Amino acid sequence: MLDSLYNAISKQNDTTQIKILSDLCWEYRSTNPTMAIRYGKLALGKVQKYPESKYFSLIYSSKNLKQ
Repeated sequence: MLDSLYNAISKQNDTTQIKILSDLCWEYRSTNPTMAIRYGKLALGKVQKYPESKYFSLIYSSKNLKQ
């Protein structure tokens, strides 16, 4: 499932990409913290274009779980 999420990213609009990256960050938080941080940083790079996005705080909280 995680591979299919990652593969779907490039075909989506920005907000969907943010959601997918956020989901990947959350899913990897326990099993692979390095990947969780990577996806969290990618999501943050995209979400900064949309500071009013509902994902802004979600990404920060998911990313900070393992830092």
